[in-house]
Amino acid sequence: MYTESTTNKELAILSYIDRNSNATQRELSEHVGMSLGAINLLLKRLLTKGLIKMDRLQPNSVKYFLTPEGLANKLERTYHYIIRTYQEIDTLRNRIVTTVNILSEKHKEIIFYGPQDDFSLMVQDLIITDSFTAKVTLQHTIQSLHTSPIPILIWHNDSAKALQKRGLKSVNILGMISI
Repeated sequence: MYTESTTNKELAILSYIDRNSNATQRELSEHVGMSLGAINLLLKRLLTKGLIKMDRLQPNSVKYFLTPEGLANKLERTYHYIIRTYQEIDTLRNRIVTTVNILSEKHKEIIFYGPQDDFSLMVQDLIITDSFTAKVTLQHTIQSLHTSPIPILIWHNDSAKALQKRGLKSVNILGMISI
């Protein structure tokens, strides 16, 4: 029986081989984060399934490439991965909104503070779409933050450390939404 982790590792191998036809088992091992022995087993499984082919260039050198079935399989796995990822993002967005709206029952204003990254882009989008019941702002610079009763929500540990140095308290939103 295959686990989701094995399926993800197989997708990573198929994708790497698709982009790097001269990939060695050692390169695959480093890219996927598995031992050489585990890579060897997964490659044998993919060969048996007919998803990849192997050409021996020399006694100790081989070249892997995707078969048409392997390419179709990779595309299908990628599609399902994208669907699962968007579902997870949607769940995360809903949890953020629910958590902040519960906080807004006690606070009229809430500040998100942290680096400009994918999470901050999600928060910015939620602010723009008016998803929150409180006034929510997003800050990337610490200079604009002052001691006040306004809750400061962070999502990155470095942000908490920076705020602590300035004597400001924060709460990690990720811990609140239990992801």
